Amino acid sequence: MIQITPSFGLFTGGFGFHYGAERIGAMAVPVGAGRSSLQLRLMRDLKTTVITAIATYPLRLIEVARDERFDLATLALRVESSAPRCGRTRCAGGSSASCRSARTTSSA
Repeated sequence: MIQITPSFGLFTGGFGFHYGAERIGAMAVPVGAGRSSLQLRLMRDLKTTVITAIATYPLRLIEVARDERFDLATLALRVESSAPRCGRTRCAGGSSASCRSARTTSSA
């Protein structure tokens, strides 16, 4: 079960993860962006094993879990898959590959 947290709007990351999950025959839960408390409850209740997110969102989920005293040990998560995020307002060339190379060259 793959829970998809990126949005399905102008940022098309959600669609990429969704169609990828379908392609490998996994059940996709298209929750979309935000609603961190709901995301955590769905992960627990649906026994989500994979979560997809932008690179920093899992950190936000941990913060929310701590603030709400949510027991992360109740989750069945095994994998987290992140979309790259270059930290710019707009990535060079507008593609994920550009973000990855911008991140790699700026951290070298």
